[in-house]
Amino acid sequence: MSHSKYDYSDIQGLKEKGESEEAAVKVNPTDPESIPKFVDPLPIPALAKPVNRCDDLEQERELFYHIVMKQTKHRFHRDFPLTTVWGYNGMCPGPTIEVRKDVPVKIKWENRLPDKHIFPVDHTLHGTMDTPDVRT
Repeated sequence: MSHSKYDYSDIQGLKEKGESEEAAVKVNPTDPESIPKFVDPLPIPALAKPVNRCDDLEQERELFYHIVMKQTKHRFHRDFPLTTVWGYNGMCPGPTIEVRKDVPVKIKWENRLPDKHIFPVDHTLHGTMDTPDVRT
């Protein structure tokens, strides 16, 4: 079920569902002048939470984080559709890792990105023919 009141099939002018072309909301992502400014709250990334234990912790007070890189959806502006992005722990921007001075930290980075890149990759460029779209 879509909660959006906009029809994103026409990228040149978002229109409310059921409205005629003449009543289209004049927001065009390619025209900065048509985009309402300062309408979204400032995004404040969530704090990453340590998962506490790691098998190879060197010290009792060492913090361990597990961050997963994966494809997700993000809305960059209230009047834009959801966009496919690569983020951390399902967020874009990713979480903030907040630590104190002199407290050791270990982070396990887990790559769950898809094999196919979200943007076209030109395999005619030198050195790209035999390389995967997404390098890990």
